[in-house]
Amino acid sequence: MSPTSNKEDTDFLATVGVPTAAAPPPGGYLASFLRMYPIPTNSETNSETNSDHVHSDSSSSRGVKRKRQEEEEEEEEEAESLEDFLSKVCERVWREVQEEEQQRRQQEELDREIEEQERYVEQLEREYEEEYLEDEYAEWQEWRERVRKAAEDEKAGKKKRREVKKRRVGCCKHVGTRFGRFLLG
Repeated sequence: MSPTSNKEDTDFLATVGVPTAAAPPPGGYLASFLRMYPIPTNSETNSETNSDHVHSDSSSSRGVKRKRQEEEEEEEEEAESLEDFLSKVCERVWREVQEEEQQRRQQEELDREIEEQERYVEQLEREYEEEYLEDEYAEWQEWRERVRKAAEDEKAGKKKRREVKKRRVGCCKHVGTRFGRFLLG
């Protein structure tokens, strides 16, 4: 993730009332949400409309009051169930945000480990290449030395063969002249 998009995500979460820090907001998630988005109850709207109607009969007034009271209790129960629902939704969203953050951190760590492994492999390849080249150069030097020595040995061998040949020729010539003198002689 780029830092810009992360900041945008954080700003968005802050605007909808989801805290981005590890600690929950003061009063809890539900209180934070309800402060930002107050929910009007039916009793507030009913009290405004019912105040226009004036009843002269006290028994009907008591019935209306009882009815209002029952409606208020129902609305309170609905509000509590709505609060519970919103609380669960906020907690679920918070868990999802935390899980995504944890997955992002794990992915970053995996990426770092992969990069380290790639650098290590590259280093090993360079070392192997250097070692291989050094070994190849050493083998080449040995081969060159063997070839030079073989050439010197061959040169020395040719020289010896010439000398031996000369000696043989000289010896044969000497024997031939002596033998010829002996025969002529």
